[in-house]
Amino acid sequence: GEHAFMSRSEHHDEAIAETDTCVLMIDRKTFDGWVEKYPSIQSTVEEFYRRRVLARVLAITPVFEGVPPEARLALSEKFHLKPFSNGETVVNEGDAGDTFYLIRSGHVAVSTRGMGAQSEQIALGKMGEGAFFGEVSLLTDKPRTATVIADGDVELMELTRDDFNGIAASYPSVLKVVEAYQKQRVQDTIKTLMQSKPK
Repeated sequence: GEHAFMSRSEHHDEAIAETDTCVLMIDRKTFDGWVEKYPSIQSTVEEFYRRRVLARVLAITPVFEGVPPEARLALSEKFHLKPFSNGETVVNEGDAGDTFYLIRSGHVAVSTRGMGAQSEQIALGKMGEGAFFGEVSLLTDKPRTATVIADGDVELMELTRDDFNGIAASYPSVLKVVEAYQKQRVQDTIKTLMQSKPK
């Protein structure tokens, strides 16, 4: 329940006891009182929350399936949290890029320019928690191949090329998965562009 608690939003998940269970619960009013009296509690809880959420997102992301669970926490330290507001551009097609993004929460809309000098943007789809993007520029050192815009408030985890290469060197399966996704996305983009081409 830490996500709803820390973000002061509604719960979006359910937790069901599979056996007799005893849990400790704290309400918002009590917590805020503690923070007012002991400010360091806020930063301690936020750091725990950050680590837990990062570890959960890494666990559900195909890229990191080959990484041992005990190593994911260490890897999470390489990521930098980047929040974006609704409608804000994350990356622009054609720009240089040396970062890789993993969606921690929220959704983004992905689009690309169609064929032709005066073509309009063509929607490629939306991505949500656990999805990633930016791998094409990261792997090929070429400009961004799509524009990505926040579809509502979104929290992204950013990874630089140097840190990505360090992770890939330790866990070769990470690079293989990202390369496979990159090739598939190129094929999917070409297919979408061909389908949208005027007949």
